[in-house]
Amino acid sequence: MDRPAEELSEKLNTFRRSGETVWNVTLYSEIDRDFGREVLERFAVAFSGTQLFVPKHYDPDHRLVSAVGEATARELIARYGGCVLDVPAGLLGAQAFLRRRGIEMLKAGHSINETTRALQVSRSTVKNWKKRYVRGTK
Repeated sequence: MDRPAEELSEKLNTFRRSGETVWNVTLYSEIDRDFGREVLERFAVAFSGTQLFVPKHYDPDHRLVSAVGEATARELIARYGGCVLDVPAGLLGAQAFLRRRGIEMLKAGHSINETTRALQVSRSTVKNWKKRYVRGTK
């Protein structure tokens, strides 16, 4: 890590424990680096644009577990337990994941309404995907 990024990361680490909010500057890059792109995409799809309270102790019913799996959830709880994660909106990878999933659903015959509800995106977004990427449909 280069020195300015390292200094920023050190400053953010101090905020994590002295304050309650984990700033979003490095959150996605840390998850990508430590857990991989697939986990990052699942995390972003589940929590993008929200504030997520991470419990201090593992709870198998917490939504973090269903989003990223037990092992990753335990690691995130160990790292961020008791903090509020300010999760940035619009990770490009999450957007691409949603688009791919939406196109798959449309090609499999799901309606625009079904796709909208399943992926929690706007109806106009799904209509645009269908128009641009799904041939032979209206």
